Amino acid sequence: MRVIKLLFSGEIFLVLFLFSAYFKGIFGGQLTILFFLLSLMVAIFRIWKHKRIDKALVLPLGVFLTFLGIVAISLLYSKGIDYAYVKVKSLLFMTSWSFIGGLLLINNYERLDRFIKSIVMVVVFCLLTIPFTEAGNYLQVGRLLGIGVVLILAYQIGKESKLGLFFSFILALISIGVIFDSGARMPLISLGLLVLFLLCRSFKIESGILYVSRTFKTIMSFGIATTILVLIMAWKGLLETIIFRMQVLLDGGGTSSTARVERFQEAFSMWGDNPIFGHGIGSFPLFYNGMDIRDYPHNIFLEVLAELGIIGFLVLIVLFAISFFSVLKYKDSVIQLTVLSGILFTLLNAMVSGDINDNRILFTFLAIGCMLPVIKRKQSSEVTNLAS
Repeated sequence: MRVIKLLFSGEIFLVLFLFSAYFKGIFGGQLTILFFLLSLMVAIFRIWKHKRIDKALVLPLGVFLTFLGIVAISLLYSKGIDYAYVKVKSLLFMTSWSFIGGLLLINNYERLDRFIKSIVMVVVFCLLTIPFTEAGNYLQVGRLLGIGVVLILAYQIGKESKLGLFFSFILALISIGVIFDSGARMPLISLGLLVLFLLCRSFKIESGILYVSRTFKTIMSFGIATTILVLIMAWKGLLETIIFRMQVLLDGGGTSSTARVERFQEAFSMWGDNPIFGHGIGSFPLFYNGMDIRDYPHNIFLEVLAELGIIGFLVLIVLFAISFFSVLKYKDSVIQLTVLSGILFTLLNAMVSGDINDNRILFTFLAIGCMLPVIKRKQSSEVTNLAS
């Protein structure tokens, strides 16, 4: 019954919407629109059923809509035409629903649990369909598997079930093996940093005494198992791609990293020319290469600074701040760690790859962070009702 409920839930439709680009590479068709409509219908049904929207949505939703308003106004002075309108359309449809859908759909513990399990299910599907994916799709595969590993580790290390932990370990190890084999550098680096973050969180100092939580053993065991896996893959000659790409990065970055640095510099220069309002949405490629085509700085903050100025940047920072403070105030260590890890992993990727619309899952995790006070309040209410 639980599996059926999960398969037809708004949470899995939202996850499928977020990763629809991966599925389109296998099945084709307008899957993004399909999953958008399905998740939207569930959200509308829930609002109609409960006849209200939690007031906690007002602040984050208001900030996000303000950001969209700044984007819309910037069209009036942007030099971009074709790319600018395509970018705005994607922002209003894809990225907006990634955030608003997160606010409307994931507003209690059960739904958050289904959202995380839905991502894990998509990870399993990804691993089963790797032979059918396009060779150029390695970055999407790396990101999907990377966020899966992060959520598996953060969510499972606080669980009591040894069997569940064992299968989670196996799934995470297989995912890491595929990421290594794919050659996706940034998802791998981000994943390594997040594992170190989880390891640091397993220590606590009180009254000058260092305490080590039980999660330390779990993370260390995973680290040892990963090391053994990597050594076996190296012995079998399966790490040539990632080793080559890492060497290129260390030797100066190659054409890919050099181009990124050039884009960073151009975006910063654009912001210096018009620091308050920026040059308008979709204007970056016109300044970088003189063409009205899809191009971006590969850094979400520099992208916003260059195109929307300090005004758009500050509104985005306010949105981040609301989410981060909401997460840090949440007292459930497992949920706090899981959501925070999701935000950090997607943010690290957004700092070096893709544009604002490519990183829309970051906005979903920001929305979940904003909703944690609501989730906590509903948890407390359920406990009180059970006690009475």
